Amino acid sequence: MYKRMLCALFALLLFWMACAALAEERRVFMAGETAPFGDDERLLTLYVCPLMGADSMLLTFEEHSMLVDMAKESQAEDVLAMLERAGLDAVEYAFNTHPHNDHVGSIPVIAGRIGIGTFMTAFPHDYTGSAIAQRKAIRALEAAGVPIRDVDDGDTIDFGDVEITVWRQTAFPGDNATSAMLFIRYGECTLLLTADVEGKGLANIAELHDVKADIAKAPHHGLTKMDASFFEELAPEYMFIPHGSVNTQAFQKQADEKNVAYQFCTWGPITMATNGEKWIVEQQIFEDKLDYAQRYFDKR
Repeated sequence: MYKRMLCALFALLLFWMACAALAEERRVFMAGETAPFGDDERLLTLYVCPLMGADSMLLTFEEHSMLVDMAKESQAEDVLAMLERAGLDAVEYAFNTHPHNDHVGSIPVIAGRIGIGTFMTAFPHDYTGSAIAQRKAIRALEAAGVPIRDVDDGDTIDFGDVEITVWRQTAFPGDNATSAMLFIRYGECTLLLTADVEGKGLANIAELHDVKADIAKAPHHGLTKMDASFFEELAPEYMFIPHGSVNTQAFQKQADEKNVAYQFCTWGPITMATNGEKWIVEQQIFEDKLDYAQRYFDKR
């Protein structure tokens, strides 16, 4: 019996050690799950604008700022409100992943209302096609005197101690498939902004780059399942969904099967901050979304 008790205690010790190891490996925490950051810590922060069927995010680090995508023209005031909450009336960079209306449509309004240091695009300035707003955007930027920088796979963007690299594949064509991702690293913490890349484009990105990231945006508003090989390599702790105009159940099921936590941008503004060692995620949920959000958390 004494021997059995020792074996049981040893098994329990192994279990505790495994739990401790997992806790040490964990980098992403919801607000309230870990100690808050100190006032003197240098934080990289991602603000996600609460939009339906469109993307707009803001990265900040010390004096650096980058607007990543600019949503639809009808959502310009939402984007400007996000900048105001962050205390900004100008941005160092405006990075456009691809020139669909729901990613760059508001730039003519934005460029007329705030200062933009440099606009970045991975597509030709005269690019045209269905739902493409590139020419209109470029004309507005030129009229506002905003410098335009062309970017492609492997390019880096100066952001102080934060490493930002552009990822883009062109083996599989299409506006979404060839849109430009941003891989962001600060200290030990990583973030992947996946743009609208989907299908075989994701698989090719996983072949070109080490896509492992702590946090990732759901590609293409979470409207489709992610390529299995890409998701396996990505292995995120948390994802956020710029909600699409149709349901995202296929993506949700895939994330649930992998036990990956996620939140919808349509619930309210999401803020993610890191000191290079851990992430803290917080969402201010709109009052009319509280019941829906609670049902999700109860389910999980």
